[in-house]
Amino acid sequence: YACDCDDGYTANANKTACLDIDECSISNGGCQQICHNLPGSSRCGCKTGFEARPKGSKSCNDIDECARNGGRGPCAYNCINTQGSYECRCQSGFKLGNDGHSCVDINECQNKPCKQVCVNTNGGYYCDCNTGYYLAKDGTTCGDTIDYSECGVINNRIEGTQNWKDANKNKWPWVVHFATIMQSWFDYESENLGVLGVILSNKWVLTAGHSLEKDGFYRVYTNDDNSAEVAEIIQYSSCKPKKTECKNDIALVKLTNPITFAENVRPICIPDLAKQQSFLQNRSEPAMILTKLGGNGLQKRSVRVHRAKDCKRYSFSHHMICAGGLRGACAGDSGSPLVFSRKEYNKNYGDRRSYKHIAYLSGVLSWGNDILHETDLHDFDFEECDSDPQFLAYTNVAKKLQWIKDKTGITPRT
Repeated sequence: YACDCDDGYTANANKTACLDIDECSISNGGCQQICHNLPGSSRCGCKTGFEARPKGSKSCNDIDECARNGGRGPCAYNCINTQGSYECRCQSGFKLGNDGHSCVDINECQNKPCKQVCVNTNGGYYCDCNTGYYLAKDGTTCGDTIDYSECGVINNRIEGTQNWKDANKNKWPWVVHFATIMQSWFDYESENLGVLGVILSNKWVLTAGHSLEKDGFYRVYTNDDNSAEVAEIIQYSSCKPKKTECKNDIALVKLTNPITFAENVRPICIPDLAKQQSFLQNRSEPAMILTKLGGNGLQKRSVRVHRAKDCKRYSFSHHMICAGGLRGACAGDSGSPLVFSRKEYNKNYGDRRSYKHIAYLSGVLSWGNDILHETDLHDFDFEECDSDPQFLAYTNVAKKLQWIKDKTGITPRT
């Protein structure tokens, strides 16, 4: 007689018994990861974090543990899938809990990052100062005086106003006006030029390019009635409004002596391209224009951005901004700022609930309609502006960011 064995078995040496064949000993049984030897057969398996696909297959595929729960998987905030596993991560200001899945607040104040007072918040912290001290620009140290060099800080956002109204100059601390210095056997100062500018830093002012002679002698007055001599005028290009295309009607003015910043004298911010674009595309958002015409000191009026074709009767380019279109909104001083505001996270703090209002310079006034009194600014009559909607042309500051940086080192607020 002869003994025969079933599949998965082999006869012993004297052919009297059948022994199991260990399929896993040969090329791991054809399995990609784990081979389980069974009586008369074998079965493939996968490591933790992997599964056989299709079921019964010898190959293994990674399980995406993060796929469920909106991509968070078993994690409280963020899930990163890895080969055979996953990793939980937390947002800034938090760390993983002991369970490896939840997120708990980091108490940053334990490391004493603040000079005087540290207030921990959920996901952040902020520094504060004792009574009589003010937080410095670095957001951590305290001084007994306020740092007024931070650009654009205002108390409230810009809102719409009807018609021209008196403006509290302390609320527009970056506005300056120019006066001419007549050179003779003694120097004397002419009357106000009717030209405005805005403070970019303690050494630089921005205004319209056509309003100042490159070789002229000028003095700049700030809101606190202090003055600074003009050392240099850098015009982007020369032009005459309404006679030549003034798409680059902008000038940087370098001062001989630096401006001393105070509560009512401080710089304005220039926007990056993204902030400028969001403002220009939102034509319902009010912006503010300012003028010294009218005999009552500084005046303000809100306007809105319009399409370029609304200024089509003038020579107009994409380097300019068309604004106005409201009765009473007609041309003021050359160099008058077009200002918009944003409520922004206070970067001096770690607390994302701490905000402040920031003013941005969108444009400087180049020219307006024919109502502008070019020969005598002092007979300017605001009532004439009510006759029909008026449009004003502003040089787009965001189109000149690289030029401003190259000449002054000043960059947009981030």
